Amino acid sequence: MEEILRTAVSPFRGEARLKLRKYLDDITADRFSDAELTRLWNATPANVVFYEQGGLRIFLRLIRDRL
Repeated sequence: MEEILRTAVSPFRGEARLKLRKYLDDITADRFSDAELTRLWNATPANVVFYEQGGLRIFLRLIRDRL
């Protein structure tokens, strides 16, 4: 998991890291449901699937915390 998280944040530097952190703060706020997050995720070309309820939110918050 550590390597996945490192890989996810490694392309971002400086201002881009700050913008991504703010974006992840916004979309992982409790005002968005897990279903809404899943729809957002599924609209991307990502080839990772989250089967567990809340798993995507946890993953995105872990990435945010690394920024």
